[in-house]
Parts: sequence; structure tokens; C-alpha cells
Amino acid sequence: MPSTKRKRDATPEMTSQRILRIIALLVLVAIFAVGGLGLGSPRTTTGSDVSPTPGLGSPTALIFPTIAPGGNVIVPDRTYFHSSAIFSMPHLQGWDLAQSGEERVDPTQGVKITRAGATFINGNSLSVIHAFVEKDPDRTAKVLTDLDKYYDKANLDAAWSNFTGGWKETGRRTDGDKFVVDFQLGLSGNTYVGRQVAHFEGDWLMVTRLVAPNNNPSLLDQLQSNIWSGFVFYPNIAQWPITWSATADPTVGYVIKYPADWRQLNAELGKPIVVNGTLRDVTVTLTTQGEPGKVAKTEQDARAWITTLHPKAVILTVSQETRGDAMGFNISYNDPDPDGNARSALVTLLNGANGTLYSANFLTSIRGLDLLQQNNASVPPEIGQIRATLTLLSTARFVPTLTPTNTFTPTATLPITNTPIVTPTGTPAPPTAAPATIAPTTPVPATSAPAF
Repeated sequence: MPSTKRKRDATPEMTSQRILRIIALLVLVAIFAVGGLGLGSPRTTTGSDVSPTPGLGSPTALIFPTIAPGGNVIVPDRTYFHSSAIFSMPHLQGWDLAQSGEERVDPTQGVKITRAGATFINGNSLSVIHAFVEKDPDRTAKVLTDLDKYYDKANLDAAWSNFTGGWKETGRRTDGDKFVVDFQLGLSGNTYVGRQVAHFEGDWLMVTRLVAPNNNPSLLDQLQSNIWSGFVFYPNIAQWPITWSATADPTVGYVIKYPADWRQLNAELGKPIVVNGTLRDVTVTLTTQGEPGKVAKTEQDARAWITTLHPKAVILTVSQETRGDAMGFNISYNDPDPDGNARSALVTLLNGANGTLYSANFLTSIRGLDLLQQNNASVPPEIGQIRATLTLLSTARFVPTLTPTNTFTPTATLPITNTPIVTPTGTPAPPTAAPATIAPTTPVPATSAPAF
């Protein structure tokens, strides 16, 4: 006699729909992950009239997920930092960073554009979030009102070209300091709804492209509201190489950048974070941390911080340091190794307005030098550049990290939007550098990065 438990087994129809959903998800991720990194023709601006592109729909339709009673439940569970540290945004539970979903491009790769982006996919809701910041010296649009002309048919054809069923604009509007365009999108026999939201930060353009099944249009409003409530661009980080890595601790509030080939040794938030690497023939170990409740208001305090941490250290030079409303000190010192060799070291201490003492402590293989000496050829200038990237963050802007929950992790991808890049010669730009390690806000399989 058959067991009644078999009633819980998946029917062939259920199995078929799950397979189709995985396939659709793979296609969507491919569209965004590949399209976001894709290269294409230069964008042109020929007018604001966007005519519908034919081809919505195709033979193989997929049954979209049913919307639960009461609608969508959006849960921000942490703050995501891009691995370049140039922007941060709320991470939404269920929207996972796509494989190879981060993008970093800058003029050192043979293009004029500087861009950092990330794509997140939700396999349960068949939804995509594509966020990026971009600086393009050739962009004709300089202010919000220029975007109506900038987002012409040629531009949008390039953006949505990976939706092979075609696209159709359904409306555009200015919403405060944002320019919003809505779309109908076709893919693999299904129709999706899409929305592009753009905002200027100086000469940088912040953009999100959102996609959801057409039976769930309210999801776009919720995604826009949640993401833009904390989508933050960091202009002072933007002045440093976008290809450099970064580490951040949002629990105490700081970020620092360093060369991409450096290695992060640990990422326990709230504790000292250690990275190391080589500058020319000098090895460097960098330890950063934030210490709530501590201060170094005077030179005596700064000296005491060193001698407490390194009792045998010989302090060489102390100078004052000011970063915005944070005051502190730079202290060069020699810290002998177990054999008595004088290892040259340097720390920057900053007193945060939040009552936290921040430090970036460099220990090098240089012997017996004062790392604050000016124009010393033995001191790699990159040490000063790395110190200058130390930036204090407002923890009030971060999403409190929730305890991780199990979510459906797709083995495939949904379509991404296409953001083409062109080299000066018209040939494809070199591949973007792999995202570097950033201290994640929660344990995540991919790498992440910082904010203010």
C-alpha cells in the first residue's frame, strides 16, 4: 500500500517549473553579470523619444512565483560595501551577490570611464538589483535635467540589450533629485518590469537598475525605497585608485584602502584587522582598528598608545594630523624584532567624534629609519597614500547586521543590464580586476567593501 508521504513529493509539473526557474535565473544572472561587465559601442544622445522595441515575449514561458498574501517582505540584513570602497548600500535578505557580480573599471585599463558596480539576484522572486557609480568625462549630461535627453533610445537599447525578448519604456519622471525610467522587458517568453533610477553626486552618476516579474510590480517600489535609503557614494574614496582593495569595519566605523595585491589576514569585525603586502622591496604589515572609549588628545597620550602596545619601541617623530573633524597624530617609531633589529614603523591615530580612537599601524622591513622623514628614497611613498585613505565612517548610516538565515542559493543567474565601455581605439577594454577582499559585514562567500 503506497505511503501517504508520497503526496509531498514534487510532481513532474513542479519539478519542471523548478528547472525552468533555475534556467531563467541563470539567464538573468548572465544578462546582468555579463552585461554589467560587457563592452559595447559608444553611447549616443540623439533625443529623448524612446520608441518601443518589438519582440516582447518568446515561446518558452515560465510560471512566475506567487505573491504571498500581504505582498513582499523586504528585510535589509546588513550593509554591503563594494570592494573598491567607493559606495555602500543596504544588502537585502535573499538578494545574493551574483558570481563575478562585482565590477571595477578605471582609465588604467585603457578606457576613459571609471566605474564600480555590483549585481544581486533573488532566485525565489526572480528579481535583480544592479547598482553602480560611474564617472565618464565624455558624458554630455551634467545635471539632472540633462538625463531626459541622455537616456535616449540608443542608450537604453545598450542597457537592456541582454533582454532578448525586447524592451519598452512605460514612463519617465523626475522624483526629487532622481531621474526614474520604467520599462517592460521580455526574456525567454516572460515579461518583466524594470526600473532605472539615476542621481548625480558631483560629476559621478549613481544608478540602480531593478527587475521583477510583471506580476509583482510593487516589488520595484520596495526595492527602490530600501536601496536608496542607504545608497551612499564616498567622494573622498573616489580620489584613490578604484582598483585598490579596501577593508572596512562598519561596527566601529572606518575604511582604508591599499594595493590590490595585498592580502587580508583576518576579518573579525570589532577586532584589529591585519593586511600585508610588498611595496617595491619592502614588506609591510598594516593593522587597523577602532577602539571605542579611547582617546589620544595629547602627544603624551599618543606616545603612551605606542609604548603600551610595543613596550620596547623607540619613538622618533610625532606630528599632528587632522581629517575633517577628527584630530590626531602621526607617530614614527622603531620596534625591535626578537633579534633586536630596529623595524621601522608608523601609526596614524585619529580621534573620532563618536568617542572612538582609530589607528592605522604600519610595521615594515625597513631597518632603523624614521618613516616620517621627508623625501627619503628608502620610504615607499605608497605608505603615505595608504595612510591618507583612512576614512572615518558614520555608523548611524549602516544597516544593523541580522543573524544569517538560510536562503535559496541559485546555481545560475538572471539577466543583468548592459553598461558598455569602449577603449579609445574601439577595441574591447581589458578584463576588470578581480574584486579584492574587504572585511564583510556578515560571513559571505564573496568579497565586499566600505563607506562613511
